[in-house]
Amino acid sequence: RGPEPFAGTRRRCIPRRPRRAPRAPAPSSRRRPSRAAMGASSSHEAREVSVGAPAGRGPEPPPRPRLCDATGAAPAESSLLDEGAIAMLAERLRKEERLAWRLVFKASRDGQSFNRFLKHATAQGPIVIAVRDGHGRAFGGYVSESLRTGPDWFGGYGCFLFNAHPPSEAAVHKSSGSNANFVYCNEGMSQLPNGVAFGGHRDGRYFGLWLHEGFDSGEGSGPCSTYEGGVLPHRGRFRVREVEVWATGPKPEPEGEGGEEPARAGPGGTVLGRRREDANFMAMAGRELHSDKL
Repeated sequence: RGPEPFAGTRRRCIPRRPRRAPRAPAPSSRRRPSRAAMGASSSHEAREVSVGAPAGRGPEPPPRPRLCDATGAAPAESSLLDEGAIAMLAERLRKEERLAWRLVFKASRDGQSFNRFLKHATAQGPIVIAVRDGHGRAFGGYVSESLRTGPDWFGGYGCFLFNAHPPSEAAVHKSSGSNANFVYCNEGMSQLPNGVAFGGHRDGRYFGLWLHEGFDSGEGSGPCSTYEGGVLPHRGRFRVREVEVWATGPKPEPEGEGGEEPARAGPGGTVLGRRREDANFMAMAGRELHSDKL
């Protein structure tokens, strides 16, 4: 046995100090929003946007033109074109042609004759020609420049044909781009068609729409090559009951000297006019006028 340990050397158990818990951060006035709060704010913003700009609504339609008389001062009405048809046509026109339309000719008011039509409808700028037939159908065409007479085609790719009544058949038949036979208007010729026509060929067999010179009848070939559709479902004749001509812009300044409008060639015309008619007629037949080589 070894020696007894000294009594004063006993070990003392010193308890450990407990660890301090981490101090909580001081409350701040700027807190980071929770995910739920962020979702709620985004949905609120979405509701605000939806209220400011309703979803599913397309661009506003063009304004309806104001209808007035030939002078542009007094209001006028159309007996052939309803509001839906006018809006349909105005949508196809230039912006400056959607403001006011002038009623420059109405057959029941001004006389149902081709001469009266030409007197009021020529040199008016772009025009809409609307026709009502014996079955109550309303249709017509748009001329993108001033109407004029002569043996040549005129107009541009903005010209079109249209159906206005019945509303179930309302449609615009725009240019197909296959040829430039947009509008034809002639009078007093013995070997060429007389009247006003849209599209087709000058031999008078395939016009998309043709108002005869007598102005009491017309015909259409149905679909024609110049436009994407025709005013009649198939080729046929119709009786003209009413015609309206609306100028879609202000009247242009006369191009003649001294402020006079250019004169139209009368029946028969001059020697040069008749020679030009013969040349056009021969060209239609696929032949050549031999005097051109002299």
